[in-house]
Amino acid sequence: MKQKSPEEIAAFLQKEYHGGYGIKGRDGDIAAWYAEDGIHLSMGLSARYVQYAQVISWEDAAVRIEVMLDTGIFATNVELIETPGYERGQITQALWYMSHDMSDAAKEQGFMPSLGTLRGVGFPEEAEQLTAMLADPTM
Repeated sequence: MKQKSPEEIAAFLQKEYHGGYGIKGRDGDIAAWYAEDGIHLSMGLSARYVQYAQVISWEDAAVRIEVMLDTGIFATNVELIETPGYERGQITQALWYMSHDMSDAAKEQGFMPSLGTLRGVGFPEEAEQLTAMLADPTM
């Protein structure tokens, strides 16, 4: 997300977060409600219909996350460096399972042909090959 504009990040956040969340704290509870206009925060067990809830717009949240990423508060430099590899691993796993769940008819029609080149005896070996394929920009 570091290479995306605050508007793109705000749109992602709004799409990704919905519903509510609560945190029990030593000094009291804090509730959050993810709404169309932003993140509603309130002390107590509810934030959805609370008139005095603080509302942080999605754009303001995106800017704050960007500042936290730049200063190392949101994630360490090591975590940021390792993120692309982690994402490739997550994508690899999803693609591998999807390719093995496809019907024979779908395979015969040529869906996901690049995954047909994987050679191994199962997940660990084939996933390693697929991860290498995803890391290679020439593929």
